[in-house]
Amino acid sequence: MSDAEPQAPMSSLRLNVTLPCAARYLPLLTQLTARTVDYLGFHESLRDEVVQAIDASVHGVFEADDGSSYRDVEIELTTTDTDMLVRIRYLGAPASGAGLTTIEQLLSQPQGPNGDDAPMARLQRTMKAVVVGREFGDDSVDYCELTKALPADPDADL
Repeated sequence: MSDAEPQAPMSSLRLNVTLPCAARYLPLLTQLTARTVDYLGFHESLRDEVVQAIDASVHGVFEADDGSSYRDVEIELTTTDTDMLVRIRYLGAPASGAGLTTIEQLLSQPQGPNGDDAPMARLQRTMKAVVVGREFGDDSVDYCELTKALPADPDADL
């Protein structure tokens, strides 16, 4: 089976990777995400949309080299019978005081030529569900959970 052929969606995939928050790892994350989404059976246009959504979820995290951002990012891609779940944990969360977490602030910053398209808005348009928050413990961790319905099985109507 070639990569270009429509594939039945995978059910029961679990992939977990942790990368340092250094700009040189961003292309690795993007390629890993694209290949994983391909194997899940998403059509090319949906694959690009999902990859861009995951890229948006790490917006700003890999750019700051001044110690004001996160130490590592952990991404877990899991499938159920109906959905792809993406849980992104931003490790070594900087203190953000009361109010928005650091990742919520980063995802709320406008982008684009007109400065009118914040990553959070793109995530909410693309994904079925988006949840952002903070885990408290010995090491504060911010997180973003994304849910996307799996594509229909192309062989189901045969």
